[in-house]
Amino acid sequence: MILEGKKEMKAFLSDLHLSDGKERDDFQFHQEFDELVRKLSKEFKKIEMILLGDIFDLIRTQKYYEFEGLPHSEVKFRVMEDILEQHGPFFETLKYFTEKKDKQLRYVIGNHDFGTYLDPRLPEMVREKFGLVLTPESYYRDERLRIWAEHGHRYDTVNNTFNNDGTPNLYCLGDKIVVEIVDKFYEKVRKKQAELGIDPEIMNDLDNVRPQTAIDNWLDSIDEEGRLKQTYYDTITEFIVTHPGKVGNLVLDLIAGKYQPDLVKAAKKLGFKNFSKILLDKVK
Repeated sequence: MILEGKKEMKAFLSDLHLSDGKERDDFQFHQEFDELVRKLSKEFKKIEMILLGDIFDLIRTQKYYEFEGLPHSEVKFRVMEDILEQHGPFFETLKYFTEKKDKQLRYVIGNHDFGTYLDPRLPEMVREKFGLVLTPESYYRDERLRIWAEHGHRYDTVNNTFNNDGTPNLYCLGDKIVVEIVDKFYEKVRKKQAELGIDPEIMNDLDNVRPQTAIDNWLDSIDEEGRLKQTYYDTITEFIVTHPGKVGNLVLDLIAGKYQPDLVKAAKKLGFKNFSKILLDKVK
């Protein structure tokens, strides 16, 4: 967002998904990110950069099975260690940005990096290694410009990391699906790769297949014999047996493509709520 007539900008970035540096790590753009930040820093006198969630990916990793039995908080800690090791240039770019005059950085959490909100050790690791302060927030708000920005996952039944009473949900359904279905599926294929004759790296895009109803065809395109698809659905079945009832039904709807959060409705509701509050504040 460029504020006309002023050399001022608000830059919103989300879903970078920096992870452990292994095959499922989406972020391979250190140079491009650095070039973008330096270009904007030269062009605009004042910049507020808002990192809008899922900047780090603490759940899409095999570490949950490498360290099976450890509490998830400890697994996330180890993933964050890898992120810092594998993505040093990213943090150096952010440090360069924050050291410039009139450059401000804000960090809003998403569902994949919710661990930074739950465990203060994680942002502290960033500060200790790079001298960079990241303070996890739930949303960004600018009353002057009437901007409200957040990752949006709290309006999604599957990925909401907060309970109805506002308390943190330490292990939301979306996390369970990633860790206990997708991550476990990758782990099974990795262990059976010699038998299957399939390199697990070929499946890295499974995380990004949309709509999810296309996963059947996508897996068939990799393995015409249907072994991957059978392994995938066996993993889903195991999950449903472990999480029966409402959770199981919701997962089936999700896989079938029947579930879709109404984010437009949520945005309108949020906008009305905040607009009403502004009017009340003015009346007072």
